[in-house]
Amino acid sequence: MQQTSNLNKLIVITGSNKGIGFGILKRLSTRNPNYNFIMAVRNVKNGEEALDKLAQEVQNAKDRVDIQELDVADSKSIDNFVERVSKKYEKIDALVNNAGIFAMPEGNATGIDQETGLGIGDRYDYETSKWTFQTNYFGTVELTLKMLPYIAQNGKIIFLGSTYGGLSKLRSEELKKKLQDPNLTTDELTALAQDFIESSKNGKPSERGWQNSAYSASKLLINTLPRTLALNSEVINKNIQVYSCCPGYVATSLNNFSGIMTVDQGAVCPSDLVELPWEVNTEYQGKFFRQSKVYEF
Repeated sequence: MQQTSNLNKLIVITGSNKGIGFGILKRLSTRNPNYNFIMAVRNVKNGEEALDKLAQEVQNAKDRVDIQELDVADSKSIDNFVERVSKKYEKIDALVNNAGIFAMPEGNATGIDQETGLGIGDRYDYETSKWTFQTNYFGTVELTLKMLPYIAQNGKIIFLGSTYGGLSKLRSEELKKKLQDPNLTTDELTALAQDFIESSKNGKPSERGWQNSAYSASKLLINTLPRTLALNSEVINKNIQVYSCCPGYVATSLNNFSGIMTVDQGAVCPSDLVELPWEVNTEYQGKFFRQSKVYEF
């Protein structure tokens, strides 16, 4: 994978005060002294603590990182973020959509549900499904589309997906065909997300062809999203690259630190995509990556 590392760029990384997001920030800021960053975080204080930590390892980190509040599950927070950033900066060169959840908040920690025996993120009840999709899919799409006018010519949009969201997990060939349709639009993909939410109201999503996991389904759609965005007229006209990738099973708070990879290892693939040449490569456009290579999920 050919890379570039000597260009002045401004990169937004969501959820970058910890975990893989922080790993991406650290790796890119270390490797690319001309890159500047917007650390998009739900809690500014946590962002400041993370920046203090980064500054111990990366020269001039505090001059290169701007902390901005953002909750991707909240439309008002997204609007405020986009307004602040668009007024402060002429353009954004890359948007790395890293923020995501695996568990319900406040009281439903990641782990095993004692009643069902399922991992919390593998639940598919209505409330869990709504919460998971709001952050992992709906909010991520909303942020991306609202940021799109401010992404520079030849910019990049990168999503952190997961091989946990694979087509092989689906129970319906018809649903597989819909997701594999080369002409699938983002609106149609969003309708499928809404279908999963609806299916969680009245029983198992598997009865409508889905896997019984809100997290897995949300990541399957994120894996697919770049292919639909590649058809967007603004993406085409501005030659914006769009990708998704799996960082691997990384030990973070999201999985109660049960992963087998370090944060530094998990940051490699998404960082490699940021460091690709700043021009559309038709071989890569809209694709899903694992271990920095195109991968069929």
